[in-house]
Amino acid sequence: MKKGFSLIELIVSIAIVAIITTMGVLSFSNQSQRQSLANEVNLLEQKLNEQKINALSGKMNNHQSSEMYGLKIEPSGKAYTLFFDNNADCNFNTGDEIDQVINLTEGVEFQNFLNKIICFRWDQQGHNTCLAGGDCEQSGGYTFHLKSKKSEEIRYLVVDLESGLVTSGN
Repeated sequence: MKKGFSLIELIVSIAIVAIITTMGVLSFSNQSQRQSLANEVNLLEQKLNEQKINALSGKMNNHQSSEMYGLKIEPSGKAYTLFFDNNADCNFNTGDEIDQVINLTEGVEFQNFLNKIICFRWDQQGHNTCLAGGDCEQSGGYTFHLKSKKSEEIRYLVVDLESGLVTSGN
């Protein structure tokens, strides 16, 4: 009886280890993409709520209070801009001030609402959520869809247009 391994046994063992390693790497990659998507949804929810709080508190920008605070999805679907809507028309115009531009993580992008704007305002009549070019007295909600290109997973955020409440889901 010989001691040791035959060439076939060695090749089979290496193949099994390679298959298990490949499965582990793919699983880690998908989990990483899912986590990136979840992080982007959480950050978008946070930024929408910050814009709403800015409107409620009358946050000052350049020594003036803006009536509206907006979020514009860039046409590429890979970034969004937070801005002070100084003329309160729920459009991103000359004279409006950029607060922050946020680029999404590589491989995550918006699936809808491209090149669109949502704004929050607080006035003597109460709070309103507006869509660009739309009436600020709307009811219902608007849903943002974010997608991971690798895992094909989609997550969403819903903004209630009456209350401004932001909720997330799968």
